[in-house]
Amino acid sequence: PHNKRVMAGAACIRVVMVAMTAHAGDVGVQMMGCDALGALAEIADNKRSIVIAGGIGLVLTAMRAHVGHVMMQESGCSLLADFAHADEAYADNQMTIVAIARAGGIPVVLAAMIAHVGCAGLQEEGCYALGNLAFDADNTTIIVDAGGI
Repeated sequence: PHNKRVMAGAACIRVVMVAMTAHAGDVGVQMMGCDALGALAEIADNKRSIVIAGGIGLVLTAMRAHVGHVMMQESGCSLLADFAHADEAYADNQMTIVAIARAGGIPVVLAAMIAHVGCAGLQEEGCYALGNLAFDADNTTIIVDAGGI
């Protein structure tokens, strides 16, 4: 945890997000960026900083751009699931769940699951993401209406 706080203080979140933006067409940069943001987001303050800086939209953009790449989709679903996970140390969880839905996260997760139905790991992460997002009643309706159940 200490290293993750130090890294965030050293502007690592911004550096990762700039790299993802600058190299949007490189699936490797996108996957590693999602993984780095996920690791940093284990600290509640870092998660808040990532969400405020537009990290949700960045992850969804990466997933939309690389829908055919199963590992990218799994990494993105995993990050969204972690962002939507209820955490006592992260008071803004409801805001984050709503932000993911408003940014179009539910159809992106469903599209990933449909595109890669044979990948158990992606299906697991997608279910985890949808399950966490369903803690909001409006999101549950969106999931159901989109055929997620």
